[in-house]
Amino acid sequence: EKADIWALGCVLYEMCCLEPPFCTSNMLTLVTKITQADYDFDRISRNQYSTLIGSVIQNCLVIDPVKRADIIVIASLIAEKILLFTETIRYKYSSLEKKLEKEKSKAQK
Repeated sequence: EKADIWALGCVLYEMCCLEPPFCTSNMLTLVTKITQADYDFDRISRNQYSTLIGSVIQNCLVIDPVKRADIIVIASLIAEKILLFTETIRYKYSSLEKKLEKEKSKAQK
């Protein structure tokens, strides 16, 4: 479970920065970077991503699994954005349904 949160942080970072958080050609350096969570956090803000995505990534990439956020914490961070997105989709879907009904009634006449 906590390993999945770590992986989520790595995937989100890579999606934002287009490279993994722990990127090096030397295997020993890679292990060191991972075990110390040594990644360029400021790159998120330099790429003009929100503080929210930075916070989610930072909460995911905590070395100590006991201190690392669980899915409840991550979900609480993003709940408002998910609800807003869901409401927007619901509104668009409802509008499209209304347009379809109007077109159906026009076609039947």
